[in-house]
Amino acid sequence: MIGKEICKVVNISNPIDERFTKKSIDWLSEDEIDELNIVEQEKTIEIQYEDGEIRKYGYVKAEDIYLTHEVILDCMYVKDLQIKYKEIKISARHTFFDGDTSFNKVIFQEGNIHFNNAYFGEGKVVFKGINFDMKRVTFTEAIFKELVLEKCIFACHLSLKVREANMIIIQGCLIYATVNMDFENVDNIKGLYLNQTRVLGHIYIHWDKNKVKKLIENTKNYSLKDNEQIEITNKNIAVQFVLLKENFHNLGQYDDEDKAYVEFKKYMRKSKLKGEGIENKIKKFFSILYQYILWLPKIVLFEWIGGYGTKPRNVFVTMMLTIIGFALAYLYLPGLEIDLSKTPIKDIHVAAIYYSGITFLTVGYGDISSMNEATALVSVFEGFLGIFLMSYFTVSFVRKLLR
Repeated sequence: MIGKEICKVVNISNPIDERFTKKSIDWLSEDEIDELNIVEQEKTIEIQYEDGEIRKYGYVKAEDIYLTHEVILDCMYVKDLQIKYKEIKISARHTFFDGDTSFNKVIFQEGNIHFNNAYFGEGKVVFKGINFDMKRVTFTEAIFKELVLEKCIFACHLSLKVREANMIIIQGCLIYATVNMDFENVDNIKGLYLNQTRVLGHIYIHWDKNKVKKLIENTKNYSLKDNEQIEITNKNIAVQFVLLKENFHNLGQYDDEDKAYVEFKKYMRKSKLKGEGIENKIKKFFSILYQYILWLPKIVLFEWIGGYGTKPRNVFVTMMLTIIGFALAYLYLPGLEIDLSKTPIKDIHVAAIYYSGITFLTVGYGDISSMNEATALVSVFEGFLGIFLMSYFTVSFVRKLLR
């Protein structure tokens, strides 16, 4: 429902022999009506919403629209509108689109294109193969079940601040300018799918506020209106996250960039675990086996500890815990023993931490040394961990610092 609250449609009347004029619109303010281009119609449609409100719309036959090049649909009702291979000028604010709506390889004439506050019902809305050139396209506060922008070119601003949508699909598009997807009612947006789309401009969306991770992940099991399934692999999802990662970087939203990058790496790991994209069965088997062998180290070292290089603080804390952990092992683990006779440090715990620290940092002053083979081997292992974690910390810290 177009208004302050979203209500479901419970009844759509048949066309009524009542002339539709500006006076028929009692659900908008006078100022809002004055901004619209209302074309009087011979018949009216009454639509009842769940809250009991009944609104009147002008009734327009889809076939009548095919005969004109200037399509004025402000506050109109139209069903199953399918326009293709046609040059038109359109205005569709507060319009009620019933059934499926499609604009296929349509050329829009001069002027911006507005579908603000339009209601697209339970049908699928498709814009396919359209070059919007330098025209602003706005769907502000519009309500969809499914909006598909396929193989379109946007060289000017695109507003997708829709009020409600089960799915927004942007597929094979080229975006030169800006896209506003900073949804006000994000809980009413169920899914977002960005496939094979190049963004040369910017997409304005916020990771936490707009629940981007949830929107993209929801597409995995989304069923289209015609009961087809969007086939989305883990790699498809990863590609969407890396697209947003680059977008956030260009906008200077570095925290959002890190979050998108982490999700990209997670889904690439899942993709490799399933052998996605490998057709040869033998190669696929050994590739999956190799990935499962490395699964736990990757999860612990790259994901949990360092967030794939986005969390230097976590790496630093892990370094400190590693030094303390090895110090306690040298003191209390059976079979491990260090020689403290040459060090001036009296407290054995401080001495153990000191030995662990210089081993971890690969300094090795020699005043404390291992007393058996087991301790020597453990010390070598700690030194290796030290080199790895110090390098990991340096990379992640410098990455943060330079930005």
